[in-house]
Amino acid sequence: IWLDIECDGIQVLEEQSNSLKNLKVLYLEDCQVRKLPESITEIKSLELLKISGNRLKTLPQKLMQLKNLYVINLRNNALKKMPEILGEIPKQRELELGENPDLMLEKSIDELSAIHQLDKLYLDSNNLTEIPSGFSKLTNLEELSIGNNPNLNLESAFGIFSEMPSLHIISMENSAVKEIPDAIKEVVQLNGLVLDRNPEIDLSSLGNNLSKLQNLKVLLLRNNGLSSLPADLTGFMNLAILELKGNDFSDDEKERIKITLKTTKEIF
Repeated sequence: IWLDIECDGIQVLEEQSNSLKNLKVLYLEDCQVRKLPESITEIKSLELLKISGNRLKTLPQKLMQLKNLYVINLRNNALKKMPEILGEIPKQRELELGENPDLMLEKSIDELSAIHQLDKLYLDSNNLTEIPSGFSKLTNLEELSIGNNPNLNLESAFGIFSEMPSLHIISMENSAVKEIPDAIKEVVQLNGLVLDRNPEIDLSSLGNNLSKLQNLKVLLLRNNGLSSLPADLTGFMNLAILELKGNDFSDDEKERIKITLKTTKEIF
C-alpha cells in the first residue's frame, strides 16, 4: 500500500494516521515544509519515505520507532548536517541526500557510519570538493552516487574508496570528468562504474586503468558525444556489459568494437 500526499493533504495525514496502519510507501514531495508531521512516526508499517523537495533541516526523534523503514529520500532539502536520528533507524539501508548543497559531509561521518547496514548512498549535486577520510568507516556501503559534483577531487576520493571493501558500484554522471586518475586502479573491488554525460572525458586515461580492475564488469558511457573508443581496447576486454547509448559512433566503429570485444555485450 502506498500514498502520495498532495501538499494540502498534510492535515489529513495528521488526522488519520491511525487509519494508515498498513501503509508501506509514503510520498510527501515538493511541499516546502520545514517540519515533518509527527504523525508519520505512528505509521509503524512504513518501509519507504520520500520527503524530497522540502525545507527540512531536522527530523522527528520518534522516527526511530519506524522499525520497518529501510529507504529514506531527503533529496533537495535544507540539510547542513545529517540528522542524528537517521543512525537510529534499525533497518535503514538506502539513503538519498542529493541536492543538499549546504550539507557538510565531513561533519556527518559519525551519523552515516552509525547506519551499520547502509548499502546505498546518494550524494549527487552537493557541491562536494573532497570526500572526508572518515568516509571509509562506511564499511558496508555497496553503491555510491557522487554525480554532478564537478569540483570533486577524484584522486583523493578514489584513494578513500579503495579502503571500502564492500563498495562495488560508483556513479559519477554529469560530473565534468575529463581524466580518470590513476588512483582508480586501487579500487579493485569495483564491479560497476557509471560515467554518463561527461562529454570531455579522456577515455585513454580510463582504458589504461581498466585492465587493473579485474572485478569491473559493467561500464556505462552513455550520452558522452563519443565518436570512437581508444584504438587499444585491451583494458575493456574484461567487461561483461558496455553501455554506449547516446553517442555518435559510425557503423564501422561499432563493428570494430564488436569484433574486438567478443565476450562483451555492447549496447549502442
